Amino acid sequence: MEDPDWNSVTLKPFNKNFLTPIPQQTPEKEQEAEGSGNGSATVKLVGLRDNSEFSLDPLQGPVLSFHDARLPRCLRDFLSGTGFDAPTTIQANAWALGLSGYDIIAIAQTGSGKTLAYLAPALTHILLSQAPAADKPQAPSQYVPGEPCTPIGLVVVPTHELVQQIQSVAQQWEKRYGVVTVALHGGVSRSVHTKLLLERNGPIHLIAGTPGRLLDLVSTKALNLSRVTYFVLDEADKLLKLGFANQLKKISNQIRPDRHTLMFSATFSPKLREEALNWVKSDPIYLQVGKVTISEFSGLSEISSNIEQIVQVCAQHKKEKKLIKFLTKLREEEKAQRKKSGVLIFVNQIKTAVAISDSLWKLDFRVDALYGNKPQNLRQKVVNDFKCGKIQIVVATDVASRGLDIPHLPYVINYDFPSNLDIYVHRVGRTGRQGKGVALSYLTRNFKPLVPDLIKLLEEHQQTVSPLLREILDDKAGTQNEAESPQNEEIELKEGQSGE
Repeated sequence: MEDPDWNSVTLKPFNKNFLTPIPQQTPEKEQEAEGSGNGSATVKLVGLRDNSEFSLDPLQGPVLSFHDARLPRCLRDFLSGTGFDAPTTIQANAWALGLSGYDIIAIAQTGSGKTLAYLAPALTHILLSQAPAADKPQAPSQYVPGEPCTPIGLVVVPTHELVQQIQSVAQQWEKRYGVVTVALHGGVSRSVHTKLLLERNGPIHLIAGTPGRLLDLVSTKALNLSRVTYFVLDEADKLLKLGFANQLKKISNQIRPDRHTLMFSATFSPKLREEALNWVKSDPIYLQVGKVTISEFSGLSEISSNIEQIVQVCAQHKKEKKLIKFLTKLREEEKAQRKKSGVLIFVNQIKTAVAISDSLWKLDFRVDALYGNKPQNLRQKVVNDFKCGKIQIVVATDVASRGLDIPHLPYVINYDFPSNLDIYVHRVGRTGRQGKGVALSYLTRNFKPLVPDLIKLLEEHQQTVSPLLREILDDKAGTQNEAESPQNEEIELKEGQSGE
């Protein structure tokens, strides 16, 4: 697969500035209320290549209302039907920047609403980038049957589940505006996708896909990315950790260099910063919602203040007993209150997911397991059953859980502590999802190297740090304390109370 010689290609101009520069009419008090989607989160804007300070023109300030008159009418109409009250902080700022034509690298906590932060501008871009006038939105209709598919928008993500989540949101546009979205990912035969792209009955405007499947379809000439003018990388930190850097470079090179690019991530390590400047061709604006300073780029992201983080030092052989005790107590409390809360349990290996799921099933918990080599149709059934409440507990590995979007999930449990704090941030961020939540983690002594930064993260988020967590740094801290500590018992009581 050769890279196009963009210097020899005459590129058709396109529009990427859709924010009408008129004064906002929202009263100051109303702005404050509507713009508080993630509480009083700090927002920072920086020119990333030189770390220069950046500020928007006052007329390009955050979009604090779905009825903001600066938005194109087609977008206002769509947003008013989403069922949300107001934009979240990341949405308010990403829309202001994105609809003003800026390339963005955005860092925000998991569950902050970032999917709509890039899909809303995608809709606008597809409808208006070639439209004769802003008040005449139209989805481009040209296509040639049998020729490679040439989408306008492309969203690249790490997993099947996230691809499907994006498609489910974007499909709301098809009936109203004629904007067609297609999901391309592994777990489906490549021949099925090839037939879908080459034998389509009309144009495909937006594609959401995983890197490997996208490159497969480009190499077989079922897909051509030369027409893409709106390019999104979501969960970029996970894409990098899963080893997709080379694939993303190949995808990026297939897209015209003057495209509009938005990158979203929950964390921003120095390595990701380096790669991001290769993926985003222009001088991007770094948008951060949270506390981490620009100079640090520490890789630790902001976790919602609504999430209570509890870390228990625990001997390996005690973990299952402690988990069962916690879940039994939760079941008894919720039975008395006539309610049922979902619990997502993370493990590091497939065999652990199966074993824990089987143990809980034998104790009459409504539970299932979610892991990478489980057939796609069965994985989707687990997700659907969890969302509708047919099962209450899912035991999952990290790869299988990406894109698992469960609104108002009250509990996340790290049965196995993750190998690094970036993964910890992603896991913990699954609880709450714009609401309150509890994240309980069992940490064994072999994770001692992570403890200093973990304590720092907990303290930065005003969380209680167990004395045993501090003592684990001291070689004299014994395993007997880990198993029998009164602090651990105390925390368990606190967990039960937090579910009330």
